[in-house]
Amino acid sequence: YDDGSFLPNNNITRGELAAMIARLSYGDDLPDGMYQASFPDVDSDAWFNKYIGYLEDKDVLSGYEDGTFGPYSPLTRAEAVAIINRVLVESTPIVTFTPNDIAGHWAKDDIQFVVNRGLLSGTTATTFSPNTAMTRGMLVTALGRLAGADVSGYKQSSFTDVKADAYYMGYVEWASQTGILSGTGTDTYAPDSAISREQMAVTLANYVRVTGCSLPNVHTETTFADTTNISSW
Repeated sequence: YDDGSFLPNNNITRGELAAMIARLSYGDDLPDGMYQASFPDVDSDAWFNKYIGYLEDKDVLSGYEDGTFGPYSPLTRAEAVAIINRVLVESTPIVTFTPNDIAGHWAKDDIQFVVNRGLLSGTTATTFSPNTAMTRGMLVTALGRLAGADVSGYKQSSFTDVKADAYYMGYVEWASQTGILSGTGTDTYAPDSAISREQMAVTLANYVRVTGCSLPNVHTETTFADTTNISSW
């Protein structure tokens, strides 16, 4: 942030994620002036303006029905699946399930795309809960399925707060053992906690490393004013 802090425990916002996705997609940092966001609540001099403008141009991110973007709003499940849908090459659906709580939702098609491909499941047999926060368990499940991880060999959980029959158990073990997203303690994982800024940053970096992706160095290493608040991992 402008004051030199990172605020690692804050939930990631739409504007921050836009910057991450744009940098990954573009392959380098965007030149100033190339893209400009059209939303009234995204200031022209905001650091994330060009990233939102880029993703707006590519139809990866869109605004709300009232014409705003909400750059400081926390990322929801619906928004996460919309991004997954729009940046992935379309593949053949593997399941058919239509949640009954997405009719009329702005991300309905994106949710259906991701659900049909098995990247994220519903929160119940009939619902998706699109506006709830993205949790640690949900994120590693989506990433594991995206990577095609074989989790059939994981029969027991290494964490006291992850039940063996939880839908994300195998993916939690996969993420933990590959170093993509470790536990919150020696025997806890906090799978139902919302993903934080530092956790998202580390998870994305580790996912790129584990899956063999190659990304350019765009920025020099930064020391934040609240470095002492950032977890050592």
